[in-house]
Amino acid sequence: MREGIHVVLNRLEKKFQLISAANYEETLSCLDEVADIGLVLLDLNMPGEMPFTGLTRVLSAAKGIPVVVLSASEDAADMQQSIELGAKGFIPKSSNNQILVAALELVLSGGVYFPPQIFDSVPGDRTTARNQPGTVQISITRRQKEVLGLIAEGKPNKEISRILGLSDGTVRTHVNAIFKLLDVNNRTQASVRGRELGLL
Repeated sequence: MREGIHVVLNRLEKKFQLISAANYEETLSCLDEVADIGLVLLDLNMPGEMPFTGLTRVLSAAKGIPVVVLSASEDAADMQQSIELGAKGFIPKSSNNQILVAALELVLSGGVYFPPQIFDSVPGDRTTARNQPGTVQISITRRQKEVLGLIAEGKPNKEISRILGLSDGTVRTHVNAIFKLLDVNNRTQASVRGRELGLL
């Protein structure tokens, strides 16, 4: 995996020196002792901590340095929780180098990378509404339903972010996903459509 990361880093516009850590404690020590760290690639399942406890500690120690989770997991719930905690991206290890490079360039330019799987179904976490009798069904996650409810109350993204404890980027992603799911172009249309479908 280290060799693969070297290949990816060499293809980035901004050049990096790779520093490896075998566990969470080494990662935290690097963040404390090494100056000018520009990016943290974190394996959730490193030894030393439960995955999200470790991620929370690393995010706190990073002090604004972008942290990207690189994980064997392709579970949408893991992706959502990582982003909601403050990670700037979640990249499944199954991703090819082209995706890795594009994702890291996005993060380094100030964006947040979400793999498509983040919108996959989370068991017990979706509401399904029927568009019209005998037509397509619309499936919305619990979090998207919460965001839609706050949109209907007229809350702006920053207020939604504060209420739900999410980053601005995460809220924007949920809003865009809601617009796509409901086939609407703005917040007013989303509110009307949500009521028509019984989602509000």
